[in-house]
Amino acid sequence: MAREDLGVWSMDEIVSEFLVESYENLDQLDQDLVALEGTPGSRERATAHPRDHMSLLAAVAAVQVTAIAVEVFAAMVDRRAGS
Repeated sequence: MAREDLGVWSMDEIVSEFLVESYENLDQLDQDLVALEGTPGSRERATAHPRDHMSLLAAVAAVQVTAIAVEVFAAMVDRRAGS
């Protein structure tokens, strides 16, 4: 059975998805920081920044774990196909 038959994403697909999501998170972070400059006393704006930052960090961690899992799974598929 080939990797494609199992729906395994390639590293290029994983990185592409990560980049799209990261750009969205960075754009939101940028907008929140600009808004915070305009209203420095806003509690809502002040708490939005850490959430965006944590979302970006979580996305990085997810890509790292996913990349490792994909490589392990692909190696298992390749080994099984060879036997």
